[in-house]
Amino acid sequence: MLDGQSVAGRVWAARGTHIVAEFRGRLVPWPPHASITVELLEPAGAALVSVEPGPAGAAELRATVRQDGWQTFKTIGAGLPRGSGVPFELAVTYTSTQELSLA
Repeated sequence: MLDGQSVAGRVWAARGTHIVAEFRGRLVPWPPHASITVELLEPAGAALVSVEPGPAGAAELRATVRQDGWQTFKTIGAGLPRGSGVPFELAVTYTSTQELSLA
């Protein structure tokens, strides 16, 4: 992850189910002035939840899906190491719909 905004991934989830995601920054030592926000956006683009990882670079997001469809994870970073940024892992648990429908 570099400074600025970027999409970290997305999942197709069913309305009324839960999404749990664990963000883990993989940089040691953690940059002292780094600012990171991880957001989960619903299909229409509204934020379901956002968190800022603590000094260890870890955070957990939990949300209830309000609408079937693509739920998008976005990261926003500032003060990250130039050029290399911060490597990270995002582990996500969710429930999809029975079928993928774009209608």
